[in-house]
Amino acid sequence: MYFNSKNFIKILIWISTSIIIFNFFFFVSEKSLVQYSDWLINYQGGFVRRGLIGEFFFKIYQVTNIPLNFIIFLFVSSFYIIFSVLFIRILEKIKFNFLNYLIIFSPISFLYPVMEQKVSGRKDIIFILSVAILCFFLEKCKFKNQKYLISIIILFTTFSHTGFFLYLPIFFFIFVIVNFKEKFSKIFIELFFISLYSFFLLLIIIFNTAISNESIINICNSIEIFLPNCGNKDYISTLNWSLSYEIEVVENSLNKSNYIPFYLFAFIFTNAPLIYAFYNSKFNENFFLKINPLFIFLIINMITFPIYYIGADYGRYMYLAYLSLVMIYFKSISNKFILVKQKNKLIKGFFTYLIIFLFGFTLTVPHCCNNKFKLVYQKPILKIIEKIKS
Repeated sequence: MYFNSKNFIKILIWISTSIIIFNFFFFVSEKSLVQYSDWLINYQGGFVRRGLIGEFFFKIYQVTNIPLNFIIFLFVSSFYIIFSVLFIRILEKIKFNFLNYLIIFSPISFLYPVMEQKVSGRKDIIFILSVAILCFFLEKCKFKNQKYLISIIILFTTFSHTGFFLYLPIFFFIFVIVNFKEKFSKIFIELFFISLYSFFLLLIIIFNTAISNESIINICNSIEIFLPNCGNKDYISTLNWSLSYEIEVVENSLNKSNYIPFYLFAFIFTNAPLIYAFYNSKFNENFFLKINPLFIFLIINMITFPIYYIGADYGRYMYLAYLSLVMIYFKSISNKFILVKQKNKLIKGFFTYLIIFLFGFTLTVPHCCNNKFKLVYQKPILKIIEKIKS
């Protein structure tokens, strides 16, 4: 019997969303210095990188007097729920086969924040939600108005997390995918406007990479009720770091034995099905570029490469690029921007299921600062062993 039901993926997406929200509830409850504090960064000490979303939450708190931690939990949970709805809608038009299931169940796909718990509730959801929104809604806008939606999303994402600026070419590709039948000159003009706007935002970010200790104190004073140890080894304490100091901190992690070779192998291993999928396809003949669609995969990963130089969370960076590329690939297939050269067989047989399970449900890539895969079931197995011994 062919395994072609999409209900399984839908159920798994909703289960994963529930687990992520539960994990984030735990991080908010314990006032985590990583997953929670990042959402509290605001403009109460002046303009600061990463602070737009936190300022938005803070203004709601000032107007409504609803506890800030509850506002953060409610909105972040909503972000995950909306993403799940849109992700499912993007997948609905796809006929699933063995290759597509490998792509969906890669260790750095949508299940990654479940397998790697510390990724749950990070600002990554802002970017992948933005990608999903553009994949689903952009084509519903008039061509001349699409740049305004993209511009709003660029402002929201980059001013909430500066690292997202390196991933902006993903938005450009989505614009091209949706409008590939338009004249090249029209596409170029719109992309030029978006690029110029993005460059302007980049200049603002460059001249505001760090703030004073006094500004950090002002931010902490504004949220002291919700983060009593504010400024003590949390994300807010890093706001006065210069770019050179950040790179120095990262280099200490990179000096760990086999750090880069491990993540390079993990990248190839987890991306292999998607790489093959892009390679085993071709652009629609109406598209002006006559090259292999693998070009999309290569360009996006090459452009985002600098983030690996200024940050150490390699697993998260791979997850962001991968899940975005998954949505781009399936959007391209459903939109007939990309055509599959050879049809892949549907799922059939025990060993096929076993391969999918072993590939996607046994090992995961650590989000940071490690040099080996993590066994997904390591903790429960160890707990069982401990109970047996006791």
